[in-house]
Amino acid sequence: MDSPAIGLGLLRAGLPPTTYGAGKNLFTNPFISFFMRNLGAYRVDRRLKFELYKDVLKEYSTVLLEHGYHSLFFPGGTRCRSNLVEKNLKLGLLGTTATAYKNSVREGAPHKRIYIVPATINYRLVLEAETLIDDYLAETGKSRYIITDDEFSRIGRILEFFRKILVHEGSVVVRFGRPLDPFGNDVTDDGESIDRQGRAVDPASFVRGADGEVTDDDQRDAEYTRALGRRLAAAYPRLTVFHATHLVARAVYDAIARAAGSRDIYRLIRAAPQQLAVAADRVVELVDRLRARLADHPAWGAEHPRIAGQPASAIVDDAVRGLSSYHTRPIVSRREHALHVDDVKLLYYYQNRTAHIPPEAV
Repeated sequence: MDSPAIGLGLLRAGLPPTTYGAGKNLFTNPFISFFMRNLGAYRVDRRLKFELYKDVLKEYSTVLLEHGYHSLFFPGGTRCRSNLVEKNLKLGLLGTTATAYKNSVREGAPHKRIYIVPATINYRLVLEAETLIDDYLAETGKSRYIITDDEFSRIGRILEFFRKILVHEGSVVVRFGRPLDPFGNDVTDDGESIDRQGRAVDPASFVRGADGEVTDDDQRDAEYTRALGRRLAAAYPRLTVFHATHLVARAVYDAIARAAGSRDIYRLIRAAPQQLAVAADRVVELVDRLRARLADHPAWGAEHPRIAGQPASAIVDDAVRGLSSYHTRPIVSRREHALHVDDVKLLYYYQNRTAHIPPEAV
């Protein structure tokens, strides 16, 4: 869903459409491939590791940028199995922004600027969550596990997901950040680059040598791309939007982890059922405290604007509805005055969206 979600977000924000590389697997499903072929996607086969393929792919991306086509990059590289906010980015195609701008300067067109706009996609529910978290836990648990039949491969499951998610208002939020230039510098509203001290800088100077001529320096350009990647990784938490499902999953996970004396997911998976129940009032209290911490630390992200004015009790009720409405079995269910965790792995998956927020001091 990421590509159509970004496309719709661009449309509603009044921004132009983009081309983008899409995994070859997206073209094997006849339902999804129809949209891929008509939404500006070009195929990327991540299994091909030889250098010639990578070079051709980078050249294709560079030429697109040089000709003024807008490009969409997914620096995570593939589906995020943990639901953590990504910080270890794959920068291969991102480096083509510096190359394309350098070529424009060499051709005498330094005014043809290239800007990188960080964006996040924030889902209330995730289609493939069950398979993804199983795969992630198997991998981090040092086991070998390959997805052979995930939710994405079954058209019926996709349609069921759309049917259920559409009844939840504000289910997907795309949030755009401030633009950067290809060298990691901030950009003013007028499109000019500024350094960390707020001084105006000429981006063309980053690709010229001491004699003022444009120079090719792969090591220099790679360092520029790494600097850009660090700026993007720092921006993603700030651009994260937390749905009620994320906030409540974090509150419940904090409560059961404190009761068990450990945040280790493998230990919590083996916890006794009585350790996986939390008083509903306690969850409301923890959600209130988490929201207050978010308000004090905007660099961690922000709650969904639709829940900003709601009391914590309403957020808990909303999240319980969401966490019990789509997946094979409820993640959290209400029984009398307590919330019971029925699927610890999926609870862990949804709370992972908040994992960059430090645990609250006891």
